[in-house]
Amino acid sequence: MKEWLTAREIADANLPQIPTTVKGVLDLAERDGWNTDEIRSRKRAGRGGGMEYHVGALPTLAQVDYKRRFLRVGSLAMPAAANDAPSSLVRSNLSARAAIERDARLAILRAFDAFAKGQRVNKGATRDLFVKRYNAGYLAVEPWVREHVAAISVRSLARWKDEAKADTSRLAVDKAANRKGKGVFDLANDGQVRVFVLALLADNQHLSAHHIRQLCRSEFGETLIVSGRSVEMPPVRTFQHALKTLRSSEKVVLTKIQNPDLFRSTMAPTGRGALADITAANQLWMIDASPVDAQCTDGRHSIYVCIDIATRRIVLHVSKTPRASAVALMIRKGILAFGVPTAIKTDNGSDFVAKEVNRLFAHLDIEPIRSNAYSPQEKGHVERVIRTFQHDCATTLPGFVGHSVADRKAIEARKSFAARLGESEAEAFGVSLSGVELQDAVDRWVEFVYHHRPHEGLARKTPSIVGAQSRERVRTVDERALDILLLPVAGGATRTVTKHGIRVDGRHYMTPAILPGTNVLVRMDDTDLGLV
Repeated sequence: MKEWLTAREIADANLPQIPTTVKGVLDLAERDGWNTDEIRSRKRAGRGGGMEYHVGALPTLAQVDYKRRFLRVGSLAMPAAANDAPSSLVRSNLSARAAIERDARLAILRAFDAFAKGQRVNKGATRDLFVKRYNAGYLAVEPWVREHVAAISVRSLARWKDEAKADTSRLAVDKAANRKGKGVFDLANDGQVRVFVLALLADNQHLSAHHIRQLCRSEFGETLIVSGRSVEMPPVRTFQHALKTLRSSEKVVLTKIQNPDLFRSTMAPTGRGALADITAANQLWMIDASPVDAQCTDGRHSIYVCIDIATRRIVLHVSKTPRASAVALMIRKGILAFGVPTAIKTDNGSDFVAKEVNRLFAHLDIEPIRSNAYSPQEKGHVERVIRTFQHDCATTLPGFVGHSVADRKAIEARKSFAARLGESEAEAFGVSLSGVELQDAVDRWVEFVYHHRPHEGLARKTPSIVGAQSRERVRTVDERALDILLLPVAGGATRTVTKHGIRVDGRHYMTPAILPGTNVLVRMDDTDLGLV
């Protein structure tokens, strides 16, 4: 609101008891001594000169009318939350509702201060006049202020002013927050009733309010102790309200107990950004496996997945059954493509902790890292790659069987219908790929699709580009030596060379270059039974 006005502006405002011409205003100023009042008049700055008069110089009725028309209470837009309030006023322990209530009261106090300037009556009369105007709707009030403070009193206005001087946060009010934790179920029997009801819900989420009330009567009797006094057991309706509140306020806790899988997938901490320190190629790999959501002509296969965390490059290996040899072949494929990693993180599956895999890690100087049991979030990167593969690549494969039990049920129903029509399973579902052909399709998807897709974790760069830009030294292994390391160990133990050579499964293999008495680790060549 503009507080200093020229004679022209006062005349144009068309205020009560004020002339509507410049000459009339000037005459009024001369008669009432405005020009000699150093507080309410001043020389006008800028071109033209002349005088300016403070609103407080006007007659009281004119002041009220002017302020009613031009003063806007809460002229700033309503804060969307407590953080939108001035930084000096924000208190971290205020709820959004309390912060808005505080801001509405501060807006009214600012408006009152502007209204009171230049008034010729005492403070009490000024407050009374402001309150009456506010409550009667004569003051222009922003809707958000009126919504939170519909009416005020002289006493409230005085109290707010004192509280604002001490601490503006004392103007914050959140009635709902003030009531939290003070209901019957929160206070009864020192909180034991609330804990008992929560335990019942956690054990059986389908219990009704009637069931829970009956169980509470059996546990605590017909009366409860609330703040030192005895009260009757609340009716079913009260239990219904309490259960609704508990299911909402303790949703995370109840979900964790009732449905651990849902909790892990939607509520458990994901650890996003936890591997931000992994910046070098081959610093850390993650590996995991999952059944492919598609049938092949030779049955269901599993997909083994390996991801380099820093570059997000991946390799996929198709295996008929989960086994340690499949893990070894996937690692061989990754080493030939990217180099030898410093560490590999796996879960505790039997195929990942097998002796053959640990022996391979030891020979290649790779540090094995095991995730904790039932903690898939610790391998979030590879879990996400598996999900991307299933929903992107597997969905388009012939013989797709769906991602969920519901999908598979629908497919089973379709199979039954197809069978009645005389169609085979392969004809009904388009099963046409063999395991070898599935591997070819998977490799093409990795090479031409996944590695050229922008990735959020790479600042929208592609794994292919990030891998090519890496300047890290790549540790390599001779391919033939790597193949030898992957050969199966004979009997899982060492052998001692004798003058007859090495005995394996009742056969002797000649070792002319190795002296008798030497202990050796024997690997079998699975392509030539005559060679170890």
